[in-house]
Amino acid sequence: MSLKMARYYSSRRMMELLILLLGFLCILSDASTRIGGIRDIPGFEHKKEIQDLGRFAVNEYNVQQNARILFSRVLKAQEQVVSGLLYYLRVETMDGGKTKLYAAKIWVKPWEKFRQLQEFKPVQTLHQ
Repeated sequence: MSLKMARYYSSRRMMELLILLLGFLCILSDASTRIGGIRDIPGFEHKKEIQDLGRFAVNEYNVQQNARILFSRVLKAQEQVVSGLLYYLRVETMDGGKTKLYAAKIWVKPWEKFRQLQEFKPVQTLHQ
């Protein structure tokens, strides 16, 4: 085999190994780094738009259920890219002087100025 052919096969083999390695790394990557994965929102405690979404979720729940719970704060926030964004929030509320936690899911399409409460469910805690 000529030196030129040996280099060709060596380069081709190296390229095949790199492609396999990249494929393997994609498989091992965390779901939150992939498109469509749910990821934590860093610094959500200080982001007005996240706290406003929590307030929106409580207000929508109050309208839908004829309830009167009060928004306190967002305790946890995650987002997922879909046709717009899905926000997954853990919301602290006050109801009759008692602190209660809810899991809220809100669908947002900013370019349409669209917000919709998808879910708002009480979260069971160990202290109840």
